[in-house]
Amino acid sequence: MAKRTVTRIGDIFCAEIDNEYKCYFQYVGKDSFMLGGALIRVFRKKYPLDANPDLTDVINGEIGFHTLTYIQVGTKLGAWYKVGKAPILNQEQLCNLIFGDPRYMISPDGTLETYYVNPFDHWFVRRFNEPSKDIGKLPDYLKGCIEYDGVHPRSSIIERMKYGYVIGSSFFYAEVKRKPWPETESFTALNLKRAESYTNLSYYHVYGDTAESVVKTDGEIHYFHFHGDRAIREIVVKADGSVIHLSSAEPKKDGYELFSGEFGDINWHAYDFLTRKAFDAQWEKG
Repeated sequence: MAKRTVTRIGDIFCAEIDNEYKCYFQYVGKDSFMLGGALIRVFRKKYPLDANPDLTDVINGEIGFHTLTYIQVGTKLGAWYKVGKAPILNQEQLCNLIFGDPRYMISPDGTLETYYVNPFDHWFVRRFNEPSKDIGKLPDYLKGCIEYDGVHPRSSIIERMKYGYVIGSSFFYAEVKRKPWPETESFTALNLKRAESYTNLSYYHVYGDTAESVVKTDGEIHYFHFHGDRAIREIVVKADGSVIHLSSAEPKKDGYELFSGEFGDINWHAYDFLTRKAFDAQWEKG
C-alpha cells in the first residue's frame, strides 16, 4: 500500500508541467467557510525540470496568485508532489484576500426555496476564511483583486500555472478580466452563431459588448492569436467564405482592423480555445 502524504500548513509542492518546466506552491491556510479547502500560494516563476531551487528562494519569489483546492486529491492523482516545508511569509496579509462569485440562483434567508436572478446583481463576496455576503453589483475597485471563490480542481490550478488564467466558462469572467502571463500564447475563435447552440446561453455564456463590436456581419468567424494580453494575428472568415488576414505588421485590411482590446475583454467560452496547430492550419488556408 502506498504511503499517504501528510499535508500540513507550510508545506511546499511542485507541479511538473508538460514535461517542460515546473512550478511551486505553498499550503498557507485552511478555509473553514469554503468546504475546508486548502488556500495555496502559487509562485510565478517557472523552473527547468532539472532545477533544484532552495525553498527559501522559492517562497521569496513573485506570487502569481492565491486560490483554494484540495491538495491531497492532486497529490494522489499525480498533479504535484511535496518537496518540503518553509515559513509562510506575510501570513498576516492572508485575511485581506477577497473571494467572490456571481450567482444566478439564490435562496432567501431561512427558507429552502430557490429562484433565478440576474447573477450580476448578486455577487457573493467574502474575505478568506469568512462567510460570504450578497453585496449586489461588483464594485470596480474589486475587479482587479478579487479571486474566483470555490475549491478548484487540480486541472484549473495547472492551467493557471501555465497560462495565468483558467480555460472555462463563467459569469465571473464577464466582469473580472482573465489576465494571461506576459509570455502566454493563446489561440481562440469567436463565432457568435455557434454560441447560440451552447447550453442555456443566457445563463452560461456572456461574451460581452466587446465581442459584439468585433463581429461586423452575421456568420463571421474570427480566429485570434494573442501574445500575453494583445492580439498579434487575426483571421476573419466572412459568411461568403472569403478570408482576411490581419497581423501586427498589417493591422488593417478591407475595412477590418486587428483586435486592439485586451485578451480578457472577451469572456471566452471553453469551446473557444484552440491549439496552436489548429490556428496555424486556419492561417495557412487563406
